[in-house]
This record gives sequence, C-alpha cells and structure tokens, in this order.
Amino acid sequence: MNLFAESIFNFLGYNYLQSYTNDAGIQVLNTFVSQRKLDSKQIKILDGSGLSRLNAMTPNFAATWFCDFYSNKDFVATLPIAGVSGTLRSLNQSGIVSRVMAKSGSAEGVVNYAGYINTNSGKTYAFSIFINQAYQSRASIKREIGILLESFI
Repeated sequence: MNLFAESIFNFLGYNYLQSYTNDAGIQVLNTFVSQRKLDSKQIKILDGSGLSRLNAMTPNFAATWFCDFYSNKDFVATLPIAGVSGTLRSLNQSGIVSRVMAKSGSAEGVVNYAGYINTNSGKTYAFSIFINQAYQSRASIKREIGILLESFI
C-alpha cells in the first residue's frame, strides 16, 4: 500500500497547496502537526509511504499522536487488532488478543508498534514501542513485545 500512501500524501499537497509533490505534502503535514499542537521537533517526514530511511519519529510523538486521536473512532477502526487482523495477527499472546490495537512499522533491524491497549480495569492507554538495531529474529522480538504488553493488562 506504499504507492497509495505516497499518492494520498501528494494529493494532500495538491488539495491544499495546488502542488502534487512530496514537498507540498510535507508542508501540509507540518501545518497539521503544528495546528494539533504536537511537537514538530519530534518528527521528520520526507515521503508519504514511510520508506525513506531519513524519516524519523520519537516514540513520545507516536504515543502523543495516538492520545490525540483516540476520540476519532474512524481512525481507531483502521488499526489492526492483536491476534486477529493485519500486521498484528502474529502478535498473539493469549493475554493481548483483541486487547491491543496498533500500527506496526518495520524494516531491517527495526520493529515498531504504537497504538492502544485495553486493560482489565477497563482503561485504555496509548503506547509506543520502538526497537532499532534489532537483530534477533523478528518472531522473538514480537514474542517479547507481546509479553511486555501483556504485563500492562
């Protein structure tokens, strides 16, 4: 879906600035981040697909983003569910199945998750886990992340 993401990003530039380019998409995104009062120093986006190795985001920015968008049910509905759907299907420790909704991101040596966790007390918390230079097997990293998330339930 990276091609779609890139196209949507460029279309944002066209829709708001009449320029179908990455630079215009970046400008629109930066304006949006600023309007939401998110810390723009914690994010660097150079493309719409997220494939550029120069893109960067802090875990704090990701968690803050998820806090900010929790009331947007359309946004939340797009997130894969642990043990059930999408990229979280294999994140299936019994304690977190259907209780974690998150966006994943990965590349060689990178495993990231950010989203929401529903606890036994009925509360929902935003979280972000960013692992860089992760050269163990992806399965073992996911298992450890699942164990960590389960400890919060």
